[in-house]
Amino acid sequence: MIRRALFFLGILVVGCAAESDPTAAANLFFSQLADSRPAAAFADTSFFFRHQQTEADFKAIAHETGLTGCALQKIEKTAVVGKTAKLLAEVRTRHGLVAPLVVTLTRDHGEWRVFSVKSPMHIETGISENFFTRIGKGPQLASVHANPLPDERSALAMAKETMLSFHDAVQQKSFEDFYDGVARSWQRQLTLGMLTRTFDGFISQRTNLIAIKDLEGVLKIPPRIDSDGLLTITGSFLTQPHRIDFDIRYYYELPNWRPFGVAVRLIQ
Repeated sequence: MIRRALFFLGILVVGCAAESDPTAAANLFFSQLADSRPAAAFADTSFFFRHQQTEADFKAIAHETGLTGCALQKIEKTAVVGKTAKLLAEVRTRHGLVAPLVVTLTRDHGEWRVFSVKSPMHIETGISENFFTRIGKGPQLASVHANPLPDERSALAMAKETMLSFHDAVQQKSFEDFYDGVARSWQRQLTLGMLTRTFDGFISQRTNLIAIKDLEGVLKIPPRIDSDGLLTITGSFLTQPHRIDFDIRYYYELPNWRPFGVAVRLIQ
C-alpha cells in the first residue's frame, strides 16, 4: 500500500521568495501546510504541479497523508541542474509518522516552485510514489465510488476479520495465508517477504491479539474513501493491558473489499 506508511516535529525556517532559492521555496510550501493553509501552498506550486490535480484534490491528499498540520524536521538540497532542483526533506505528519520525501522544484516565471513531492525510491521494488497526482488514478477512483460505502457495523466486522487473520499470521510466524487474501493490486507492489519483514517485531514478540475475537471494535472516525480511492477504516479494540489501534485500507476487487494496507499499534 499503500503502506503509506506517510506517509513532523521541528522548527520551520521560511526563506524569502525574492531570493529565488529552492530551499526557501520548499520551506515556504511546507510552512503553509504546517499552518493548515493548503490553498496557499497549492497556489505557490508550479504550473505542472497544479495541472495534475484540482485544488480540492490537493487539499484531500494533503489531509489524508497528514501533511496538513505537519512539521518539517529537516531539508537539504541535493542537486541543482539548470531550472531543476532536487531536495530531500524529512517531515512529521499530523498523525505523528516521520517520513522522508523527495521534493523536486522548477523555475517557473522566474521563481522556484514545487514540481513534485514523492517518496524515496524503494530499495527492493524501485517504486517511488508521486503523492500529488491524479495521473493513473482515475479509473480506480471511478470504480470505487461506484460501490456503496459499508456502514459502521459492516466496517467494524471487516476490520475484525482482517485483524484476526493478522493475528493468525503472527502466531503461525508466516504471512503467506494473509498475503493470499490481500488485494491483488497491493500484491503487485508488495512481496510476501516485504510484508513479513514489516511485522517482524510482532512475530518476534509473539504478540497475541486473540482477545479482539470477543470484543466490539470502536471507530475513531466514520469509514471513508480516501484521496487514493481506498476505503479507510480506523479504530481501536479496547483490550487489556494494551489498547489495539488499527488503520486498515481496502481496495475493491469484485466482489469484495480486500486489504490494501494495514497498520497495527499497541497502546499502553
